[in-house]
Amino acid sequence: MGSTRRDGVKLDAARLDYELARRAMTGRELCKRAGIPEATLSRGRNGGLMRESTLRKVSEAIARSPLVLGADLLLAAPETKATNGKQPSVAHVARGGSASNDTARVASARD
Repeated sequence: MGSTRRDGVKLDAARLDYELARRAMTGRELCKRAGIPEATLSRGRNGGLMRESTLRKVSEAIARSPLVLGADLLLAAPETKATNGKQPSVAHVARGGSASNDTARVASARD
């Protein structure tokens, strides 16, 4: 029998949905741009762990996608857990460690 993978990151699904909405992008389109199966993103959105390499692909695909001008003014901010004053990240490391900024945060264009 295969071993169960316990290392990985857990997506903040609300933040991911918010970032997709800011770009008028669907999960399917994100998967195509990131080169990952839709089932992988679905699993991550529903609480499953995701490899850091997969998270990197997702983050890079989001970062490369342009924002829809003014969309963030119309969208409700995502509900987030307490972040101790820090900007919420797209992913939380499942084992309680910390992920590097280039892995855990989605780059977003800000004015």
